[in-house]
Amino acid sequence: TEAEWEYAARAGTQTARYWGNDDASLCRHANVADQTAKTAFTRWIWATGCDDGYRVTAPVGRFAPNAYGLHDMLGNVWEWTASPYDQAYAGGEKRAATKDEGGARVLRGGSWTHTPGDVRSAYRHRNTPGTRNDIIGFRLSRTP
Repeated sequence: TEAEWEYAARAGTQTARYWGNDDASLCRHANVADQTAKTAFTRWIWATGCDDGYRVTAPVGRFAPNAYGLHDMLGNVWEWTASPYDQAYAGGEKRAATKDEGGARVLRGGSWTHTPGDVRSAYRHRNTPGTRNDIIGFRLSRTP
């Protein structure tokens, strides 16, 4: 769910990102709209001043993990959650959408096309389940 995703992304912090509020550290921790991407997408005016080394998506695990050992919670690709989108979300919602429930689902984490304002633990977006593109993905987890 959206609440579970945010809990995992924050990893016990209350800051904008699991490494703090520092935008300057963004490229050490997340794949974002950076100077490498701007060389390919020359019309971008929103690219950050740092360089994460990846023009588009990065291989999983290339950036520092959070305190829970999770990589890529922010940046790279938006992550689907099972939660239905609610504009009035105030945190703590633990309901997943049913299989037959229509409407948008919540996306979290930002992507390689986003700047610091969007690549933070609290930022959320929505899309319909049929949406497919190169900035949306999902998270797989496993137990040891």
